Amino acid sequence: MAQPRLCYAMSVDGLLPPLFTEMDSSGNLREGILLAFTMTDASVILVRQASPADASFYPLENKVVLFNFFSFVTGLLLRSCYSHGDTATWIQILTIFSCAATLSIGYKIQNHCNWNRNQQSIGLFLTPFVPTLPLIGCFVNLYLIAQLELSGLLAIIGYVGVFVGFYFYQVEKRASNRRDTERMLSMH
Repeated sequence: MAQPRLCYAMSVDGLLPPLFTEMDSSGNLREGILLAFTMTDASVILVRQASPADASFYPLENKVVLFNFFSFVTGLLLRSCYSHGDTATWIQILTIFSCAATLSIGYKIQNHCNWNRNQQSIGLFLTPFVPTLPLIGCFVNLYLIAQLELSGLLAIIGYVGVFVGFYFYQVEKRASNRRDTERMLSMH
């Protein structure tokens, strides 16, 4: 329950974008918190579940990313269907396809990715209804994010894009430093 206020405090301190400090007229935190809860739900799934042994191309991480992507697309398409009375047939077909893809990926996560019983999970808090409840949480959060105005959507996409880009930059930088260090050690 402290997660929204933690993100709010970090945003006030400048550690997170200002998006996490926005509140409605009742004092409730808004869209930035939906994104934070989605990341928390996805993290619970990734910590508690394990990729199937035969997962070469679609490990658990990819399934979670695809589930979140299709949840967001489904939310956008459902918004389009509900906001226009005479929605084009191709949009309705895309909506059905996106819903089916979301359900299919969720089913695969639920039934093909077993509970992670490794040494790191021993003694950790057990979360009930994993991965079902976090998957539902991700879908609902991304559906609500998809209902935002275009400026809010662009802000979230921009912030996420910047942070993901920074993450991959840091990963590549550290990998490059590691390769340089290994090359120098092999010379001696």
